Amino acid sequence: MLEIPESYVIANQLNNTIRGKKIKYVLANQSPHKFAWYHRNPDDYDELLSGKTIGSSRPVSGMIEIEAGDCRIVLMEGVSPRYYEDLMKVPKKHQLYIEFTDDTALVCTVQMYGGDGGIS
Repeated sequence: MLEIPESYVIANQLNNTIRGKKIKYVLANQSPHKFAWYHRNPDDYDELLSGKTIGSSRPVSGMIEIEAGDCRIVLMEGVSPRYYEDLMKVPKKHQLYIEFTDDTALVCTVQMYGGDGGIS
């Protein structure tokens, strides 16, 4: 589980790196993982999120909520978000890939288990 202090640190880091960025492309479940859970169909994430602008990220207990226009991306326990300025360094295996119009990306991988908590 994400510890509460860790969720505050990660939310702050996301605010400093991705706030204001526009989503160009989203790929979910590219590397299927038995213990990665999604809200809705992950095949629909690109259509749902592309073109949206990232707003504030905030800790919600042991979760992280990221505003994406009129949607919310919620990361829960077991999910490790990483920000990449160089798309060539993005790992081949990931469970959620969000590319921005400035050719940077937020990539989430699941360790033992984890869920996105919902995108709505």
